[in-house]
Amino acid sequence: MKRKQLIFLIIILLTFLFVLPVYALFCFKCGTQNPDNSVYCSKCGTKLYHPAESVDIYKQSSDLIVQEKWDKVISLLEPSPSELKSSILLAQAYLGKSDLLKRQGDKAYSSLVLLPFNTGEELINHHNQQVQSEGFYIVAYSLFINDRKARAQKHLKKALELQSFCTPEVRYLLLDGRIKAAQGFEKHDDLKIISARKVFEQIIDMDVENEYKALSCFWLGELYSRWFDKKKAISSYNAALNYAEYESTRMRIQKQLASIQ
Repeated sequence: MKRKQLIFLIIILLTFLFVLPVYALFCFKCGTQNPDNSVYCSKCGTKLYHPAESVDIYKQSSDLIVQEKWDKVISLLEPSPSELKSSILLAQAYLGKSDLLKRQGDKAYSSLVLLPFNTGEELINHHNQQVQSEGFYIVAYSLFINDRKARAQKHLKKALELQSFCTPEVRYLLLDGRIKAAQGFEKHDDLKIISARKVFEQIIDMDVENEYKALSCFWLGELYSRWFDKKKAISSYNAALNYAEYESTRMRIQKQLASIQ
C-alpha cells in the first residue's frame, strides 16, 4: 500500500514539474512564470498573451493596418513591442499615422516618425533577409515622410533587391511610386512622373487585394491632379472608389474628388 502511495505522489510531483509549466505563461518583460489564466504579470503588471491569442492579435492588427486604423493597432501592440512581429506591425502603424498627420498639416509627425525609423534601423541588422527588407522599407518610408526623398529611394531600392527572390511586397511598390512622383514634381522631371504612373498601373494589374488597387488608383489620381489632367484624375479617383472596401479609404478618395470637381 505504501508503495502505491509513493508512486502516486511521484506522479503528482512530476505533473507539477513538467506538465504544468507547459500551460504556464511567462512574462516577456521580466520572465516571471504566471498561471495559465493570468491576464497580467504578477511581478511587473505587464499584460500577458496566450500563444493563440497572440496569433489573433497579429491577424487583427494586420487587418486594421489595411483599414488605416492606426491608433487601434498601436493600442493593441504597444504592450508587447519586444516581439519581432509586434515591432514590425507597430512600426507600420506609426508610419501610417505619421503620414496621415503630415497630410493633415500636424507637425507632430516629425517626432512620431522617429519611432518606426529606429525600429527599421534595428531590423536592418537582423540576420533574416525578409526582416532586413522590411527594415529597409520602414526606414525608407520614414525618410520619405521627412522629405528625405533621395535617401528614401536608396533604402527602398535595397528593400526591393532583398525581395528579388519573390514577388515584391505591394506596400514597397506603392511607396516606390509615391517617391518617384514626389521627386518628379519637385525636379520637374516628366520621366520620373511617367515612371511613377507605370508603378501604380502595374499594381492595379496585379492579383492583389482590392484595397491596394484602390490606393494605387488614388495615388494615380493625385499624380494626374498635380499633372493638371483633371479628367484623368477624376477617372482615377472614381476607379479607386470602385475598389475601396474600407470607409477610411473611401472618405479620403471622396474628399479629393470634391476638391477638384
